[in-house]
Amino acid sequence: MKILVIGCGSIGERHINNIKSMALSEVIACEQDDRRLEYIKEKYKIKAFKDYEKALADEAIDATLVCTTTTNHITPALAAVKRGSHVFIEKPISHNLEGIDDLIKEARERNLILMTGFNYRFHPELQSIKALLDTGAPGKLISARLHCGTNFLYRVPFHKGKDYRQEYAAQEIGGGVILDTATHFIDCMMWFFNDVEEVFCYSGKMGSLDLKAEDFAEILLKFKNGIIASIHVDFIQKPFQKKCEIMGEAGTVDWDGVDGKVKFIAASSDEWQDIEVKDKTRDMYIEEIKHFIRCIKGEETPVADMTAGKRVLEIALAAKKSAATGRAVKV
Repeated sequence: MKILVIGCGSIGERHINNIKSMALSEVIACEQDDRRLEYIKEKYKIKAFKDYEKALADEAIDATLVCTTTTNHITPALAAVKRGSHVFIEKPISHNLEGIDDLIKEARERNLILMTGFNYRFHPELQSIKALLDTGAPGKLISARLHCGTNFLYRVPFHKGKDYRQEYAAQEIGGGVILDTATHFIDCMMWFFNDVEEVFCYSGKMGSLDLKAEDFAEILLKFKNGIIASIHVDFIQKPFQKKCEIMGEAGTVDWDGVDGKVKFIAASSDEWQDIEVKDKTRDMYIEEIKHFIRCIKGEETPVADMTAGKRVLEIALAAKKSAATGRAVKV
């Protein structure tokens, strides 16, 4: 199997390294920046192209990973599908809904896999929470609160020290904490609680860093089953914080993503119980790509296909609209 990685920034390089380490497939790189292209080519000793159209034309590509900036996802994905390649797109699948339905239609007509890169679906701690919820232990679910705060400058080492103001997530179009960070957790909440019917959001530019997009958001989701979830995300906080609380009538689930602990307390108890996290050392990015390959082989079905990716984007865009208008948005 030949896998083409389009876009060799931080996440693209991570996928190249992981695919190489698994020795499951041949990996080919595509990157427009000349210096980055040479770095990837030399470090990983792989074939590399500057133009993805040429790579798709010259090589018999089985699967394509689109890891470009958010505003440049759909065009290369569609080109890959039209060449008969299965496609994995990093989240969010785009910055707007333009072209997404056409991409889905093309892939379905060709019986190709389209998968969205929501890596938290493969996070061992979150998988343990999902398993606990599925047992019904918390009883009737009432609400959830998720908090993820991390200073934007923490990203710099992962992006080779370039000026943070040049980062895609700092840009007004395609950037911002809602598309970059909140989409992860919108997907998680939908994984836990199913679909959303209404969104309300406050967001804005509140920190001192020179970002063109919002760096703070409080998002309130009303689910079709009545559950209310709040998601706080920011590019401001130090130190890094990531946590979640899920309340049910029969008990409460607590996740500390920094300490890596999942706990549960029954409504009838005074003591927290540690919940076992299986395969805690497992790399969620490796598991994600293994799952994608198994889907291509027909052994599994994508846990987050392009329809799921589109739905998360719709909710994220509704959050942006709500923040701009000061009103709740039906989705």
